Amino acid sequence: MEFQCAQNNLENSEFFGLERNIGSEKKLNSLIVNGIPFQSSKADLVRFFDGYYVKEEDIEFLDHLGKFSGKAIVAFETSEIAKKAMIERQRAYLGTRYLELSEYF
Repeated sequence: MEFQCAQNNLENSEFFGLERNIGSEKKLNSLIVNGIPFQSSKADLVRFFDGYYVKEEDIEFLDHLGKFSGKAIVAFETSEIAKKAMIERQRAYLGTRYLELSEYF
């Protein structure tokens, strides 16, 4: 299974402050997802966030020393949807592992 990983050094990464264009205005509407099983794909996370309008291109896996860290940044259409997902999907299971969701500042 192949993962596309963002650099773990977020300050120097093009993914720092992952933003989505909504009209002409940019908004930060992202969550950090921790505890992702190593064999998971972006499609698995899309299914995990079913109903929250997440697409594969909204997900960036994070790495540590070139290896998948079990963490990802997920961008949502609005901050309201991100907050709703964080409340409703907190500690929900993906496979045999529960995922922890937190705000991405």
